[in-house]
This record gives sequence, structure tokens and C-alpha cells, in this order.
Amino acid sequence: MECAYCFWSGETRHVRYFPLERVLAEIDKVYSNPQVTHVIFADSDVLMNRERTNTLIDKIKTYGSRISTFFEVDAIRITESNRDIVEKISSLDRSMIKFAIQSANPETLRIMKRPFAFEKYAEKAALVRSWIPDVAICVEIIASLPGDTLSTFIDTIDASLSLEPAHIHTNYPLYLLPGTDYFINKSALGITHTGDPNYTIIETATFPKKDIITALHLAFFTEILTFYHPILAKTLYRICRKDQTERRVDRLARWMTAIENCLGLLTYIEDVVVKITENVDSLNEIKGDFLHAACSPNQSAQMYQAILDLEGLSEEALDEFSDGIKVYKQISNRPPVKGKSPYENLEDLFLIEVEANSGQIGLQTARKFVPRFVFDGRV
Repeated sequence: MECAYCFWSGETRHVRYFPLERVLAEIDKVYSNPQVTHVIFADSDVLMNRERTNTLIDKIKTYGSRISTFFEVDAIRITESNRDIVEKISSLDRSMIKFAIQSANPETLRIMKRPFAFEKYAEKAALVRSWIPDVAICVEIIASLPGDTLSTFIDTIDASLSLEPAHIHTNYPLYLLPGTDYFINKSALGITHTGDPNYTIIETATFPKKDIITALHLAFFTEILTFYHPILAKTLYRICRKDQTERRVDRLARWMTAIENCLGLLTYIEDVVVKITENVDSLNEIKGDFLHAACSPNQSAQMYQAILDLEGLSEEALDEFSDGIKVYKQISNRPPVKGKSPYENLEDLFLIEVEANSGQIGLQTARKFVPRFVFDGRV
């Protein structure tokens, strides 16, 4: 089974660095493990020590491209003087630059004591794209933050979509850490939580449970339509650049409604807040089931068809969607194999080379439509 490894190299303010030799030895151990396919460096900012980060990346590159590596970069440190190290991070296969935006609401940011607003992230994203046009940006936001409402959360998703990221990930649930401002001022902030031992936020005065459920529904679909089905993201961004008569998030919400009317993916998670705040393992189960369904071939074909019926697509996008529907239908017609991803062994279904205008789908085209979801163990 594929797995992810969360890695901390000691690259954090006010914390003594781990000896470099120890970190390099850990990299050897982790990147040599055949079961590890994703590595997340949990340092708050890898730009704090350029020389150390350069050494780490050079070491990682010796292991090739089998494992994707994820670094967090503090956007405030993205400057011309750090261009070379940002480019080096982006050169890693399937790597992403993470922007921890959390919220675009000024009041929420004031309560969080964040040093700068969303506009600064937009400025930094534009700077990175001037260096690396195809850079993969991951945006992280949080649901149920004190000061946020359902409306401001939706605004945050819309602002995040304006960056055209490769991934918008919503962090939930949110925990109160003893000693923090949130914990000390929980009553004044209108926070209801589960109490000891996890202090999980159930709701706030401005963000009640019923609104959090709506927010999570939108968050799940935002992730599906930006990360797990990247061609849908590309289409969404292209349409929104040309047609600015509605907000990006409103168009995405229309897509969600059309898909939901066909598939009913969200009908079983109405009590999601109760389940997740009582037991965080429930999040993995609920979200895993949702992603499994939304990435399965038959459902993927219906998602593409729902959007196709909704939008007047250009000829190029129309052809691409038509190809996608054909690919998913052809895959779904193959009998499933227990424990195997439906997207394995596509060479058995699609020719490596096809003649032009033959109407057949080639293997390279088919692989473009494979979702970024690991089916191992869930098929």
C-alpha cells in the first residue's frame, strides 16, 4: 500500500536544528522505503536556511522521481533573492509550493494576528509564476475559524481559486491548543468545543454547525475539481478567465449542484460535523469514501457529462471532455479486480499509438484522465 511520510527537519524558528547528518540519514531511510510515495516536510519555512535546504534537495534528487515531495514556504519570504531555491524546490517531480492562506477575511486574520492579507499571497503567487509559469501551487485554508462565517469561507475559496492553484485543501477540524489566544479567549470568541482531551471546535457564534456542513460539502468538491481531476480544474480556470460575469466559486458551486443531482455523493454525510469532531478517524473514512466514488470511472464519466451539459464549451474543451467520457466508460466496462485500482494496466485497453482521425483513444491521452486518488486498499 502506498503511504505518506511526514518529515520535520528542524527547520523552524526558535528550535535548534537537527544535525544535518541526522536529517540526511533520515532521508536515506525514508526515500529508500518502497512503500513511501509521498513525503511532506512539516517545517514552517524551508527558506529560513538556504544552504541547508539546498543540501536536502540535492540529496532528495539522488532518489529520482518515484516519490513526490511537499515543502511549505512562507509566502512573505518569496523574494527575488530566494528565486533560485524556489525554482529548485519546484524542479522536484510532482512538488508543490504551499501557500497557507487559511482565510481571506480581514477580521479573521486580525483575530489570528496574521501579518498580511490575501493580496500579499496573490502578489507572491504572481511573482513565482513570473519565474515558473507552470508552478504547482497548493492553497491551504481552514474551516470554522473564529471570525469567519459561511459567507467569508466561500469568499476565501473564491479568492483561492483566483490563484489558479493545483490544489485547494481545507483543513478541518480545528483544535484549540492550551495557552493560545483561541484557547484563552474561547468564550469571548463564541467557540463551542468538545472539551478535554482534544478541544475540537464544534462551531462558533458566527459559524454554526449547519453552515460548517455546507462549507465542508463545498470544500470536498473544490478539492475534487481542483486536484483529483486536474483537467476539470484547467477547464474551470480557462472558462473563468474568459467569462467574468460570475465568481469562480459560484460557477464551481453550479458544477457541484449538477454533479450532485446526478450522483448524490454528499447525501450520506449530513452529520459530518458530529462524526468528525468526535473521532478524527471518521474524517479519513468519510472523505475517503467520497473521493473513491468521485474518482471511480463510471462516476467520473457522469461528472464530465454533467459539466458538459451545463457549459457551452469551446471546440477544444468539448473534444477533451468527449475523450474523457470515452476513456472513463471504456475503463468502467472492464470487470473490477478486488484490491486493484481500476486505472491499472491501461495498456491493456488503449493502444500506444493510434492513427489520426481514427476515433480511437491512445494510451497517452487516456492517462491524462487518471484521477490523483490512490485506490489501493479501497477497491
